[in-house]
Amino acid sequence: MWQHPARALRFLVGRRGRSELLLLGGAWEPADGGHPARDPRALIAAAARTVRAAVGVDLALCTSWRAARVPGGHARRVVA
Repeated sequence: MWQHPARALRFLVGRRGRSELLLLGGAWEPADGGHPARDPRALIAAAARTVRAAVGVDLALCTSWRAARVPGGHARRVVA
């Protein structure tokens, strides 16, 4: 039975060199939309933009996003 490759992904990481793994993503910019503290869609736009720039993967078709506040901080992270 055919399964979309996105269903097989649990974590998407980048690789630097032979042994260093890094999380994909980057900082929010005003071009991503409203302020991330008030509009979670701005974080989604930032995640899609930075992942597309880093590895060429388009996250526009992702339908499920989770946002989490980082303990002790004002920044929020999103996971596709």
